[in-house]
Amino acid sequence: MSRLELRPATRSGSGTRTERHFLDYVVDGQPWAARHRLDEVTPLGWGTADLARAAVAQLLVEAPPDLDGRVALYVCAECGDHLCGALTARVSRQDDVVTWSDFADTYWELDRWEHDPTAYVDWRAVRFSLPDYRRALAVALPG
Repeated sequence: MSRLELRPATRSGSGTRTERHFLDYVVDGQPWAARHRLDEVTPLGWGTADLARAAVAQLLVEAPPDLDGRVALYVCAECGDHLCGALTARVSRQDDVVTWSDFADTYWELDRWEHDPTAYVDWRAVRFSLPDYRRALAVALPG
């Protein structure tokens, strides 16, 4: 099983880029914002309380995914809109195990979602123990 932490991170700002403070996924000690190298941030730690609750519910597979059966792990750092692009995954739960798999760049193209997995072919599925995973995600929930 892999271990998930949420750790404060910052996307630097300059010119037209907004500095963004967010909670990054750290899987087995590796921060994923540095791993994917996109100009995207998690939907956790910088939006509204309702958005954080909705994202956590999807990550816990307690709410339906919103992108062709996929969950946005990272979203546009400027607006958080999935239409701007997202790093998505299939998130599934069986008994006390949550799995992230099938990672892809996802974007809106000609009235449909496109999913490009080519940059993530070496990314293997990660599995988390539900109790530990739930505790890690609780950091992102307000009050």
